[in-house]
Amino acid sequence: FKYTTTSVHRLDSNVYNHQFNEEECFNLSRSPLTFQCEVLFIQVINRQSIINLVKNMINLRALHIQCEDDLVQWLKNHLPSTCLIVRNSDSISQIQMWIQYK
Repeated sequence: FKYTTTSVHRLDSNVYNHQFNEEECFNLSRSPLTFQCEVLFIQVINRQSIINLVKNMINLRALHIQCEDDLVQWLKNHLPSTCLIVRNSDSISQIQMWIQYK
């Protein structure tokens, strides 16, 4: 990402119809563009990338994930209980997550 603004609070990468791999997710999570990002819409290839996004994007409050496999239970097992994780009832391939930091 080439943008360096620090005022992005909502980022919707789904408009590009691109699935992010692990390296791209890592780079995104460390980018100045996402430092203040609170809401992220993203398609991922690897489920581990979701864990890294949640851990590295410290201001993230909501994460809307599109992924083909069933992640809900896996995410619940690998993330803190402060994350509410549900499958979107309108789109079976989308998962919504709300994050509350203590």
